[in-house]
Amino acid sequence: MDTTTVNKARNIAMRALNYTTRSKSDLISRLEKADIETAVIELVIDELEANGLINDSAMAKRWVEDRADRKLYGSQRLEKEMLQHGLSAEDVEVALSLVKPEEELARAVTVMSKKWTREQMQQLDGPAKLAELRRCASFLTRRGFPYTIVRDAMALLKT
Repeated sequence: MDTTTVNKARNIAMRALNYTTRSKSDLISRLEKADIETAVIELVIDELEANGLINDSAMAKRWVEDRADRKLYGSQRLEKEMLQHGLSAEDVEVALSLVKPEEELARAVTVMSKKWTREQMQQLDGPAKLAELRRCASFLTRRGFPYTIVRDAMALLKT
């Protein structure tokens, strides 16, 4: 194993980690794209894990905290994003178990109230109100909120 190649792989991995938290899978993909040999990739990944620089379960928890609070995404979208980043289903499940339904409902109401208010909805009637309620439900669904949260948020908007 060439030390130059190992150092190159370490540098690529460290630059990626300096920018943002990365999953093991993300780093492996980056190193593969840089045409690094599999043996070198395994060595560098093992070193990074041993030094605590890669921890997929911690990344999943931080991902949920950050994206749920900052971006106001629902649990379904968070799950999809984490799986796309190569996190294991087990790590994703554990991280999402920390999301309380009442917190998720509060996030849905917050993001919904930026576009729709009760006062606006009360001024509408008939087909116009129904169309606006559908738009709102679709918006919340696209943000990754599960049906039960969308239903409860919509109930708050209707009253």
